[in-house]
Amino acid sequence: MVDATVIWAAAITGIVGLSGAALEAITSRRSLRAENRRAEIDRAVLRRRERQATYEAVLDAVSNWAWDSTTAASDYDVVERFSKPFNLAAIRIRLYGSDATIAATDDIQRGFAMLNRAEDSAAATAASSAIWQGVDRFVDAAREDVGPRADDELRKVDFQRGAGPRA
Repeated sequence: MVDATVIWAAAITGIVGLSGAALEAITSRRSLRAENRRAEIDRAVLRRRERQATYEAVLDAVSNWAWDSTTAASDYDVVERFSKPFNLAAIRIRLYGSDATIAATDDIQRGFAMLNRAEDSAAATAASSAIWQGVDRFVDAAREDVGPRADDELRKVDFQRGAGPRA
């Protein structure tokens, strides 16, 4: 005759073992999903920082050009000091930037093309205006892409859109 207590003890032990294994599998799956989500967030943050650095490079190049174009030394080399850094950053915008920053970069580049072809002060003024309108659009687009977020909980205040007041 078989002892029922032994059978029940074995059955309960088996059920507990299977339940433990199932619970471990569920926990492992949830942990793996959480790790994958964390890795996705880390990649998104890294991509955002890369876009931010690229946007800053464009704005730095244009800002330096604005200062250097009015107070340049006699040995100022526009190709080395502006054209190369700006165009390298503009190419990175085309790779990593938002559609809006790409469109604004197009505006800035068209403005510089107009400036290169300008034959009189009126054409140069129109080109300069086109450049700065592109810069304003670029700043707004970059801010939209990598700027403050609602969860930053920054106080709302009125400010001039774009690159701000011209000095």
